[in-house]
Amino acid sequence: MKSFIHYQLLSLFHSLKWMPPAMLYIAWIFTQYYYKNLPMADSYSISAVVLYPIIVWNAMSVFNLEKGSEKLMLLSYMPKRQHFLYGKIIVVFLAGAALAAISFFMPLLLGIFNEPLTIQHIVHFMYGHVVFILFGIFTGGLFSATNMGGKKYSWSGSAFFVCAAIVSTKIMDVLPVALKWIVWSLPPVGTVTNIMKEGITAHPGKNIWIAVYLIIGFMVLIKLFLTREKVN
Repeated sequence: MKSFIHYQLLSLFHSLKWMPPAMLYIAWIFTQYYYKNLPMADSYSISAVVLYPIIVWNAMSVFNLEKGSEKLMLLSYMPKRQHFLYGKIIVVFLAGAALAAISFFMPLLLGIFNEPLTIQHIVHFMYGHVVFILFGIFTGGLFSATNMGGKKYSWSGSAFFVCAAIVSTKIMDVLPVALKWIVWSLPPVGTVTNIMKEGITAHPGKNIWIAVYLIIGFMVLIKLFLTREKVN
């Protein structure tokens, strides 16, 4: 597994597919922190939400690094086929963690905030950004490592999914009762941002729901991936 992760990191680096999403996110961070004396909780929650589509983009690039015979060769070296998926997930998570670190340290180095950094701020930052990285990996994997959306509509499907997740609370208000279940299938973006602003201990039930969503989501992702690879 370590050698495969190392190989994937090198492949991603030399492919330069990481550069557009990474540069876009860094540019966004500079734009976000153009003004000084900003509230820390709100700023970090915004950078976490923006990280979500960036990770989706990066995840879809990582899951599509290999084609044809190269992919079949790598799969054949895996003890189990899901290890191929696990290795990709770890690579995307590491890339997301690097971007999260930039969004954490940059405003501190520039002296943007009007309040001192506390342990609570650090915990909320790590919580929100890790959750959105996992949301991004799940969404990107769903539309690239499985047959969801197909090859033709994978990018447009993932974009629609991300947009719907971000505005899911608004969608919930306008949908009829019979269709509100659709919103529950989307990543709870609004719930995470509220927790980042109000505190993790303030919403224990919502924390459980986020954990349940991620566990079920990745179980579905693994199942769909194995189903696809059995066919292919």
